[in-house]
Amino acid sequence: MWIATLDALGYPPDKRPTFHKLRHAHALWLVAGGADLVVVKERLGHKNIATTQRYLHALDPVEETALDALTTFEARRDDLAQRRRRRGA
Repeated sequence: MWIATLDALGYPPDKRPTFHKLRHAHALWLVAGGADLVVVKERLGHKNIATTQRYLHALDPVEETALDALTTFEARRDDLAQRRRRRGA
């Protein structure tokens, strides 16, 4: 199912995201967004904080761009929801 989905999206085999890469990105985005390392450890199911710390390194520009996009999306979503509440009130 995963490979079929990536094929349908047009990912070439050498550029496909893996579950490990998605997990890694998730951990980095949480930390970059201000999440506590212990919270990240628990989300990832690590028993030892040292395992979680291996996920941490400076965000490269692609990861920063993705984090910025997520932040922008969330801000727009929240703004839209607030406007809808005001119209409905």
